[in-house]
Amino acid sequence: MCLVCGTDRTTGLWVQACVVAGQDPAGWSARGIATARSVLAAHGLDLKVGPGDLRVATRGGRQVRIRDLDGVWEAAEALLGHPLDPLAASTLSTVRRPAF
Repeated sequence: MCLVCGTDRTTGLWVQACVVAGQDPAGWSARGIATARSVLAAHGLDLKVGPGDLRVATRGGRQVRIRDLDGVWEAAEALLGHPLDPLAASTLSTVRRPAF
């Protein structure tokens, strides 16, 4: 269940669940990108967003192209070479929390 919009949906793109619940998909997408960027920055990574293009990148320029926001953490782990838990206390204590 989505803790933000209350939708009980476990399959498909998470942003679409908020659309079903009548929420603003563009607003949720922007917040998702901001949140992902904050978590990635804590690990020396960035989320690059362009028209039809999402990439997780290192400061040194290595990049992994992803289809959607669901692929962020897998791409980050591939670039870092180790698991990344975006909900770990050590990560959450260093991220800038976007306003919701």
